[in-house]
Amino acid sequence: MEYAYRVAALDAQSGVNRRRGTSQQKVEAVIFPAESQKNVPCLFSFGSAEVPNPIPTDGDSRSAGYPVTATFYERAHVKEVQATLTGNDGKETPAWLSTPAQPSNRSVPQPGTICLIAKRPLRPGARYSVSISATVNGVPWQRSWSFTTAAN
Repeated sequence: MEYAYRVAALDAQSGVNRRRGTSQQKVEAVIFPAESQKNVPCLFSFGSAEVPNPIPTDGDSRSAGYPVTATFYERAHVKEVQATLTGNDGKETPAWLSTPAQPSNRSVPQPGTICLIAKRPLRPGARYSVSISATVNGVPWQRSWSFTTAAN
């Protein structure tokens, strides 16, 4: 009996852009949910408790919204972060911002990752817009995109 195996790997840590051929070129951030992604969950961890808990002051992750992240390679120096999550009503969604310099849970470092966690579950079937800006290795970086949550 013959078996075929397939493996896929996502390298979000090295910063090497292998398509351009040199190890000196750094890739953009890996964003999630992806641009124009549909059926994004409304709840953090699908309503289960997250361990370690990323919610400040030990809040309840079971009632938080699905996290939005931008992850740079491991050794990136990410500073001066500003981020917003906006609903399709045009209003900013209250969210916790966790950054490499100021992680929401100081006992769990998050090198290279910016994370927005809505303070309440995201609305079903809603379009959300994200805007994140930062200084990465001394260079300004900015990205805006949108995604749509699952209708439930």
